[in-house]
Amino acid sequence: MDTYENFGWKTITSSALTDKEDYYINNTGTNGEKLVNIKFKRDRKIKNKDKLNVLQKKCEETFKKIDKLEKESHTKGTAYALTISIIGCVLLAISVFIITGEREIGLIDYVISTPIGIVGIVCWILSYFGYVKTKKKIEEKNYPLIGQLHEDIYNACDEAQKLMGE
Repeated sequence: MDTYENFGWKTITSSALTDKEDYYINNTGTNGEKLVNIKFKRDRKIKNKDKLNVLQKKCEETFKKIDKLEKESHTKGTAYALTISIIGCVLLAISVFIITGEREIGLIDYVISTPIGIVGIVCWILSYFGYVKTKKKIEEKNYPLIGQLHEDIYNACDEAQKLMGE
């Protein structure tokens, strides 16, 4: 919100959404986040309006990039964990099918089925640790990028302040 003030916007009102608005929005995919309604106003005859609009657009795009980078670690970690978990499920299914086949069950079936089932369960357990490791690795990779993007936002806001002072 304070970023917009650098581009000449003034906050008029800021209020939480009503229960009815909140219900509608939360049932259309916002993951249960609390939402706020903010209204801004800006002088129509502000100096350097075109340049300020370009800088504002740049800031908004940079915020979207930061949001995408922050979500990337969770998304890739989840994809990795799901892949390992599905492999575990397949191995457990194979283990069960070996034992529940329509033929006579012998000792060899148990000798083959048991290690396959154990590996399937180990895959389930390892999927959690794979999620944590993958998420941490991507967060470490993205941390400098996010810092640079925050610096870009700061520079754009600084430039906007200078344009408004002209």
